[in-house]
This record gives sequence, C-alpha cells and structure tokens, in this order.
Amino acid sequence: MSETITKYKELKKNDFEDMYVNEYVLNPIGYDLIRINVVKEAIKIFKLHVAAYPDSQNPYDRLGEAYMLLGQKACLFLIIRNRLN
Repeated sequence: MSETITKYKELKKNDFEDMYVNEYVLNPIGYDLIRINVVKEAIKIFKLHVAAYPDSQNPYDRLGEAYMLLGQKACLFLIIRNRLN
C-alpha cells in the first residue's frame, strides 16, 4: 500500500501529467479495501483523500466511516470536531 500512496503523491506533484483525476478516484479504492476487510489500509487511502481534498466533505465522511468500522470512535470524534471548526 505504501508504494501505491507514494506513486499517487508523485503523480499529483506532477499534476497527474495527462491523466484525468478528480477527488472521486480515491473513494472506490478505499471501499474496495473495506470490502476485502483491510480497513486499516482503507484508512490510509482515505487519509490521503482528506489531504488531497481538504475542502471537500466527502473524504472526511469516508474516513469517518472507516474509523467507525474499526470502533475507533475517538478518531471519528476528532474528524467531526475538526470539520465543525
């Protein structure tokens, strides 16, 4: 997973060259990871999503959902609090 994240950051740094990428590209990747029960890896993707699109609500929702699946309510609370401020 770390190689994937590194490659994504590299491509983003170069404006994705000639690739079309928007904020919804990362969602399916995270959900696919949840579907195969690797939620901790999905959280890494959703954190990347939040970092890439901090003004969008969608990435925060997905990250919160993943934290809920792991029972990490404290992390979910922090996301909510940060979004409200």
